[in-house]
Amino acid sequence: MEKKKEAPLGIKILAALYFISLAFYLFGLAVLIPRLGFLFSYNPMVALLIVITTIIMIALAGMWYGLLKLNPTAWRVAMVLYGVGLIINLLSLNVIAVIVGIIILWYLYSKKELYLGPSEVAGGTPAALQTQEEQGSQTPEEQG
Repeated sequence: MEKKKEAPLGIKILAALYFISLAFYLFGLAVLIPRLGFLFSYNPMVALLIVITTIIMIALAGMWYGLLKLNPTAWRVAMVLYGVGLIINLLSLNVIAVIVGIIILWYLYSKKELYLGPSEVAGGTPAALQTQEEQGSQTPEEQG
């Protein structure tokens, strides 16, 4: 019987930290929005910024959920987003964020095979690898 794959402990910890920060963000938003109503009337850009930030936070929650479910698309999205974040942090000279970003990117990359599988990590398509395996299993007489 095949053992069901599950997300590694590091991914579970990072996802838990993200979901905790999301809860604090949403709680803070719920508390602050009624008190900031006057600010929205003077500067509607504040409201737009809050809406965009909330959409991004919820989208990132979907990415972390996908990482927990070993979704290959979520892994690719995480690599791109953390790579872009790393570049932004480098340009803004945020040393701590750069170090944390490098560690997270390295960790996610080290789990590449878990998300993509050995066939994609090897650089071939599953069909091409299967063809290579079939050719390798043929005797010299069958090959021609």
